[in-house]
Amino acid sequence: MNWGRSMVRLWGWLISGLFILLSTCGSWAQGRRHEVHLEGTPYELHVYRIEGRETRSPTMLIVGGIQGDEPGGFLAADRYVDLTLKRGTLVIVPRANFYSIIKNQRGPHGDMNRRFKEVASRSPMDLVVEILKGLMAEADIFLNLHDGSGFFSPRWESPQRNPMRFGQSIIADASVFFHEPTGRTIFLEAMANRVVDKVNPQIHDERHHFHFNNHRTMDKDTPHKEQRGSATFYALTHLGIPAFGIETSKDIADPRTRVQYQTMVINAFMEEMGIVADHPPLALDPPQLHYVIISVNGDIPFAVPDGGSLSVRKGDVVEVRGVVANYQRGITADIVGLGTENDLNKPFRILRNTRVLVRKESQVFGQVSVHVGKAMDGRATETSTQLPEVKYFVVDVEGEQKVVENGGVLKVVRGDGIRILDVICAGGESWEVQVNFIGFINPDEQSPGEDRGVVIDTARDLEKRYALDGRGTIYRVVALRGENMLGEMIVEIQEPRLEYVLVENSGGSLLAYPPGGRLLLGQAKEIKVAGIVTNVPRNSGVEIETRGRGLLRETSSGGWTVKSQGPWPQKGEIIVLRKGIPMGKIFLEAP
Repeated sequence: MNWGRSMVRLWGWLISGLFILLSTCGSWAQGRRHEVHLEGTPYELHVYRIEGRETRSPTMLIVGGIQGDEPGGFLAADRYVDLTLKRGTLVIVPRANFYSIIKNQRGPHGDMNRRFKEVASRSPMDLVVEILKGLMAEADIFLNLHDGSGFFSPRWESPQRNPMRFGQSIIADASVFFHEPTGRTIFLEAMANRVVDKVNPQIHDERHHFHFNNHRTMDKDTPHKEQRGSATFYALTHLGIPAFGIETSKDIADPRTRVQYQTMVINAFMEEMGIVADHPPLALDPPQLHYVIISVNGDIPFAVPDGGSLSVRKGDVVEVRGVVANYQRGITADIVGLGTENDLNKPFRILRNTRVLVRKESQVFGQVSVHVGKAMDGRATETSTQLPEVKYFVVDVEGEQKVVENGGVLKVVRGDGIRILDVICAGGESWEVQVNFIGFINPDEQSPGEDRGVVIDTARDLEKRYALDGRGTIYRVVALRGENMLGEMIVEIQEPRLEYVLVENSGGSLLAYPPGGRLLLGQAKEIKVAGIVTNVPRNSGVEIETRGRGLLRETSSGGWTVKSQGPWPQKGEIIVLRKGIPMGKIFLEAP
C-alpha cells in the first residue's frame, strides 16, 4: 500500500477549525480556561487555568520552558494541563519561552529568566515576562521548572557534584524571608525540606536525591547575583509569595526520568499547599504523527500521512492547516526554506520542492514532502477496482472533533449533536465511500443513505428500533461502497446524568446537593448556584430552571442566582436540564 500517493481530502469546514487554538480567552470546560497570547508569533504563549470544585484554596503557578534547552521542566508542566482538581487552583504555563524551545537553546534573544527586573524594552520576550508577572500576582506559590547542570551537594564531592551545581535541588533565594509590604514571613527552607522528605523515599538511587539549595540571593556575598533578575526572585521579593526553582539534573540522560522526578516534587508541593487532584498525570508517550493537514490555493485540504508527499504546481499557495498527532500541545509545522520555525496557518507560495517538518517542542517527529510537478486533485480519473480500506471516522461531537478507528466505539451523551465529517481511507478516496448512520433518516432526499455533514441530535433524530440493543443506546455507523462494507464504528449513547448541584453558602464554601437533595431556605435573600457536576462534557447545553411560586432565575458570572419576588415559597425546585431533557432536581424547602 503506497501511503505516499494515498491522499485524503477532508471537508474544508472541518479542517478550518481542526486542532487550531483560539486566540481569545474562552471556556475550556467547567472550571477550566485556556488563554493564548501573542498568537502566531515565535513567542506564542499558552496559559491553562484549572479550578477545583473547592476553589477557596491556594493557587499554584507552574511554569516550564523559561529556558528552552531544559525539556524536563516543560514536559513535566505539560502533564498537569489535563488534570481535574477536587480542591485548589492550578495556573500552568508549560512553554514560557516557546521560541527557545523550538530552537532548543537557552534563549536565542537572551535569557528570559534574567528579564524580571524593570525593563524598558517591549520585545516579544519581554511581553511574555510581563504576562508571567501578572500570573504571579494571582498565585499563592510559584514553581519554576528547570533542568540544571550536574548535581547539587552542600559540600564539595567532585566537579559534577558540589555547591555550585544546580541539578536535583529545590532552589530558593533565602531560607526565611520577611515581606514588609504584606507582613508575611515565608519559611522557604522548612517548606522545601518537607517536600524533600516526601520525595526522596520514592527515589531508589540515592545519587538522585533532592536537596534544598539556598542561593542567598539578597546577601552581598552571594555567588548567584545574576538570580536577582530571575522569576523566583521577583515573585518572592515583589509579591511576597513562596517561590522555588525545581532543578532536575541534565546528567540524568533519560528525560522521562527527569520528568518523573519533576512530577514527584510538584505533587509533593501540591500536597503541602492542600491542592488535591482527581488523578495523577498521564504517562509520557513518545510523539507520533498521523497526518499533516495541507490546503492548496485555499481549497479543501488534504490529509497527508507521515512520510507521505503532496504534488502541487509551481506557484501554488500552500497552507498547513493543522497536525493530527497523539499530542496537540507544543506542536509546530515548519515549511523548510519559508517562514519561521512555526508556519501553521500561514500561506506560502511554493516555487521548488520542500518539506514540512513537524516538531513537538524541538524534536522533529514526522515530516511530509511537497513536490513541485503535476498536481493531484485528490481523485482518480477512473474508479479503482481495488476497494478502499477505511482507517478512521472523523466526527464532530458538540463542536469537538474526534477521530475514531475503524471498529472503534464513540461514547456520547444523549442530546449530543453528532456530525460525521468524513472517513480517512487507504487505497482509495473518501468520495468513493458512502457513510450511513443506521437508525437516522437523512431529510435530504438527494442523498439517501449518505449522512456526512448532517447534525444528528442523539435525543430526537434516532429510531430506537434500529439500535443494536433495542433500547436506543447502541447504533452502527457503516462505510460502504456498493454492497461492500469497508468499515464501521459503534456509537454508544449514555443518558445525561446529574451528579451534584453546587450551592455557595453564606461562608463562601460550596455545598454539593445530589439529585433529590433538600436545600433548607434560611434568611439569605438569594441562592447562588456556582456550578453543576454532570457526565456531559463541558456541560454543553446544561441549564437550570426553577419551579415554585415567585421564584426567579438569573444567569450570573460563573453560575446562576435564584431569587424570590416575595418571601421564599414553602416548596420549590431547582431542575437541571440538558437541551430540554430533565437530568435531575433538588428541592427547596422554607423553614
